[in-house]
Formats: sequence, structure tokens, C-alpha cells
Amino acid sequence: MHRKDREMNEEFGFYVIDKTVFAVLATVNADGTPYCTQISHVREGRFIYFHGAKYGQKVDNMKINPHVCLSFTGYAHAYKDQLASEYESATVFGTAEEVNDEEEKKRVLYLITQKHTPKAISLLDASIQKSLSATAVYKISIDTLTAKRKKYDSFGKEMTFGRTE
Repeated sequence: MHRKDREMNEEFGFYVIDKTVFAVLATVNADGTPYCTQISHVREGRFIYFHGAKYGQKVDNMKINPHVCLSFTGYAHAYKDQLASEYESATVFGTAEEVNDEEEKKRVLYLITQKHTPKAISLLDASIQKSLSATAVYKISIDTLTAKRKKYDSFGKEMTFGRTE
């Protein structure tokens, strides 16, 4: 990390991951070019899960090379009248795999629904019965997690080295 003065601990990184709605998932195409797409995710321990189709570019890429990178932005604010901004972010490097265990898939779909659409949780069982076989769930094992933040305190002084108010 270039700006060590803005580095935050792993606990803060988990906080950013847990509060974000979307992450950007980066994979590598067969020809070595990058590919990225947004995912809605949920974290459980040192795993990040997401669901989607069983086919497509990201799926093909993860089959060829399971090493992925995820980027999360928890908060961002650019001041209109200053050359300044505030942000909090986390970056994960990990290894992706498809979840094949049916019970684990159901549990993860419940966690994803609970995080993103909790008022629709009563619809989940019917949805699972209808489309579980057509839905893929992917698990990313967190290999490394870095987090950083640029934030100013109430006196306008940047809070560096993980300082909180």
C-alpha cells in the first residue's frame, strides 16, 4: 500500500465489506486481459459469497484462473469547494470456487437475501425450489485483505494511522 498513513486494520476492512452493497470483482480472461464486473455479496468469516448464472465471462475466467481481486468502497465524498475528498475502501485478493453443496448454497442464498433484501425473505424458499439448480453460488477465500481510509476529524485534521474519533 502506497499511503501507509491511511492504512486501516483488517477489522475495518471487514466493516467496509459488510456495509457495502456492491463490490467490483476482477478476473483475468484467457488471453491475460482483465475483466471486472459488479457483484452483490455477503461475507461470512474469511469467505465472501455471491450468486449468479452458471455461465458467462466471469465464470469462464474463474474456471481458468481462480485468483480474483475484489474492490469495495464503503464511503466516498468529494468536497466541491476544496481539493480534498474522504473515502473508505477495502481490497481483497482471494481464490474463487463454485459452491456445490446444496445446503451451503441455500444457507448462502439466505445470507445474501438477509443482507440485501430482508423484507423479501419470505419469498426465498419458493425461489430456491424453483431455481436452485440454475443458480450458482461462488465462494472466495480471503488470502489478503487491505483497507484504507481518508477522513477528517471535526477539527479538519486528517485522521491518519488508523485513528478513530
